[in-house]
Amino acid sequence: MFGVEKFLATGEHDKFKSRLVFNGNEQDADLLSDRSSPTAALHSIMACLAVAASNGLTRIGKIDVKGAFIQTEMEGPPVYVHLTRLIVEVLPGIKKYVTKDGTLYFRLLKALYSCVQASKLWYNKLTNFFLLLLLLSFSGSRWILEIVILTLACMLL
Repeated sequence: MFGVEKFLATGEHDKFKSRLVFNGNEQDADLLSDRSSPTAALHSIMACLAVAASNGLTRIGKIDVKGAFIQTEMEGPPVYVHLTRLIVEVLPGIKKYVTKDGTLYFRLLKALYSCVQASKLWYNKLTNFFLLLLLLSFSGSRWILEIVILTLACMLL
């Protein structure tokens, strides 16, 4: 787990943010046949923006999906994690599940950052969402169809 202190524009303390990160280098990557996920290249993004502009789509935005990986269900062989006693100090309610040597073992149900397959699982979830939107767009909403086609084109370039 690592954390960072966040500040307001005035310089005042706002909050502490932390993230539980999985030690993916200890995972057996050979258990997964396909763990790659495409990443958009800058020239692909610029080409999509040019196509959008030439078709009169001038409203553009970006989306930051908070906790994207941890919203993604794990698939494939089960992944088990062990945490040391530090987590027990932070979350005393889990003490009854801790072994005598102070370790907590559990199975991941959702992906964590640094899991070998996390980015691929997120890509699959996002692609399925856009394909669902594409199916819904055939019911009459032209703007949904335009957004989906543009997004899928950017993902495939």
